Amino acid sequence: MKKFKGLAIAIIIAGLTLPAAAQIDTSGITGWPQMYNSMASWEEGAFGANALGHPDYGWGLYNSINHGLTGDSIFVIKLQDESYKRLWIVSRTATAVYTIRYADLDGSNEKEVEIDMAMYAGKQFVYYNLRGDSLVDEQPLKVDWDLILTKFTHTDINYTVTGFLSNDGVTVSVFNAADSATAADATLADTTEFTDSISAIGNSWYKLQGMSIVPLDTIVYFVKTDSGEIYKMQVTFFESGFSGLGRVGIRKKHSDSTSWVHDTLVMGSFYANEEYYSMENGSAGLVARDLWDIGVKSGTFTSSITANTTMGVELYTYPNADTSAWYGNTSAGPAPEAGTGLSLYPVPATDDLFVRYGLKTSQPVNISVIDMTGKQVLHREAERLDESELRLDISSLSPGVYILQLRNGEVLTSGRFTKRR
Repeated sequence: MKKFKGLAIAIIIAGLTLPAAAQIDTSGITGWPQMYNSMASWEEGAFGANALGHPDYGWGLYNSINHGLTGDSIFVIKLQDESYKRLWIVSRTATAVYTIRYADLDGSNEKEVEIDMAMYAGKQFVYYNLRGDSLVDEQPLKVDWDLILTKFTHTDINYTVTGFLSNDGVTVSVFNAADSATAADATLADTTEFTDSISAIGNSWYKLQGMSIVPLDTIVYFVKTDSGEIYKMQVTFFESGFSGLGRVGIRKKHSDSTSWVHDTLVMGSFYANEEYYSMENGSAGLVARDLWDIGVKSGTFTSSITANTTMGVELYTYPNADTSAWYGNTSAGPAPEAGTGLSLYPVPATDDLFVRYGLKTSQPVNISVIDMTGKQVLHREAERLDESELRLDISSLSPGVYILQLRNGEVLTSGRFTKRR
């Protein structure tokens, strides 16, 4: 197996040590639910759209032994060049090292990437380009910006819009005035509530007249930075990106000041860039929006992974909850993948759950079952059918979704199953 290493990323080209991957069937994909990034929080990236709450984070399950996450979902992702890939977030360690595996739909060109997010602690996201198999470290330091002027997917209308998104720690209060003069004279006394929704400004600063964007001079925004400084802000003009300019004018003033400061943010032709902006210092830099396909959030207590849906990336969960499907196994009678791969069947289960796992051992295998509140509801040594298959009596469980954790010495893996009546 050949490795290419950088300071914080290793790209591993899959070789003979991995089983042959099977074709992923995408027939009917147009009817699969598409997954989007949240408009409320950077913590809710598209890969976590199906999260059920701790210990289920959408793309993976929390491991209470090593405090990492184990990927339990296969994704199909359509890239900006219209090609499709299969993708699996294999794991995230407690120290924020991500392992990501991706390949063509037929299993060819398989690659495994390790990204050590500790190397990017000063950034909000580090991006990855699946088309070019490369890391994209372009975002400014998160301490240097408060807002991004960009295009994003408005999930309420399933449409791409132009607007502002806020950084972590930034809150916004929106004041809708009766007229422009009232808006211009508004003070903090006129507004009472700040929100940490990242799209608090969003695309609310304009109205559409025909096909034209017209800024609203009756709306004023009070932006409180992470340091607690408060600025009053209004959007003053807009020039379309289709004109080759993509400019948005704003005026702002500090809460202690009586003077407006005028500034212009430039996205460029066809809105090619997103602009990072500091309320105190102005522009913090531009990032080309087409450089990346997925983004991984930095931080110790996060598992957020985004998809660049505004640039045409489409993300779907492959309709098989068992990651053994990566190598062609099925939930009806799965064979485990290499290593500590786990397969649970039948799906859903009633009285007995059968567990197949890739670690062949004669040592005792202990099983814990955790409900969606994080409470352990079963813990026992399961009945061994052979060296790699167990049977677990789940007749005492109430109907619902559960997390199964299997441990053999220091080896632990997790999977999700449904108990029916």
